[in-house]
Amino acid sequence: MKLLWNFAVFLAPLAPCVVRAVLALRYRGQLSERLGDEQRDTEAHRAQLLTLAGFSFSGLIAVIVLNATLRYDFHTVIYYLLLSFLGFLLSLNIQGYKFTRGLDLFSTAVMDTATLSLILAIVAMLFAAGLDVRFASATSVLACSVWLLDFLWRVRLDSKYFHDVMEAAMNAEDRPRDSNNDEERQLSYSKCLKHGVTYPKGGSCPKCNAEAQER
Repeated sequence: MKLLWNFAVFLAPLAPCVVRAVLALRYRGQLSERLGDEQRDTEAHRAQLLTLAGFSFSGLIAVIVLNATLRYDFHTVIYYLLLSFLGFLLSLNIQGYKFTRGLDLFSTAVMDTATLSLILAIVAMLFAAGLDVRFASATSVLACSVWLLDFLWRVRLDSKYFHDVMEAAMNAEDRPRDSNNDEERQLSYSKCLKHGVTYPKGGSCPKCNAEAQER
């Protein structure tokens, strides 16, 4: 049981990658499409990721020093902070070649893993520091709830975005078919120049036939 718990603790930060992978499988047809400059927005993302990466790095160094000085068991905290720093660093590097929707989704998944690792590091620190269990549990639930609500909302927005892109692509594919059908209909009908009436090709104008009968 302890081994299973340790396994879950170390794999917990990868949960956002699993959710994003399901999203990628569902809309895999749109992952190869290229992004525009406004959609990439690399400078804004880089500034945000640099700040978060610096925060994770500072926290990692501080906890390593505390672990050596106070002799607390901060190994789990160090693991989460290291994973957070590496996640922000990888997501930052991806900004340089984020040209497709697939790379953008992968960068977002890595950043989600990094932010979750940062939250889990705080939770692990609360319990490792020997604080009151009720206080540590309440603050942990609060921190995880804030992250989870934001994550679920962004996943919903991404899913809606990919759905709209897929529908737009399907509508674009259907338009040529409709025009071809219109051309086929025009070719299968003839038009009377005198009365402006259309009739099946190979037949005759009903108004011209009526005039001929009257004569």
